[in-house]
Amino acid sequence: MWVAEGHGVVLAGPVQVTLEGAAASEGRSEDTDGNPDTPRAELDPVQSWGTSGEMAWMVTGQHRRPGAWPVAGEKIGVEVAGRGERLSLGGGADDVEAGGASGGELAVRVWHPIGLGGGVSGGWFLYDTAPLEEPEALSSWHVAARVTARWL
Repeated sequence: MWVAEGHGVVLAGPVQVTLEGAAASEGRSEDTDGNPDTPRAELDPVQSWGTSGEMAWMVTGQHRRPGAWPVAGEKIGVEVAGRGERLSLGGGADDVEAGGASGGELAVRVWHPIGLGGGVSGGWFLYDTAPLEEPEALSSWHVAARVTARWL
């Protein structure tokens, strides 16, 4: 039926704030008589949405520039970041079990002026409903390592 999304980035010296959000409404119908030539019965639409926010700070003092690699010159940049997010799925329809997850993450990133970066992050998710495969699990955690390269 419809999908909407938006994001914004604020650069304030060595600090970068990123906000993102999206929402969707999915139309549904059902074949109630097994005859493909008859109209399908309309079902309640399903509503889903998600949002996230991140604040990152260049500890080594470099100022971010729009559309540019995080550091320039000869000085390596070190950045710390925190992120929070929320995802809500399956709302608005009595025959669909609503669910979702909330989470947070902390990261440390290193940026080299030649166009190579790396980072380590760790985070935690809390689930509204346990996954089918693990009915006792209402949370999970993760640790990730990432390498980033600039394509010239």
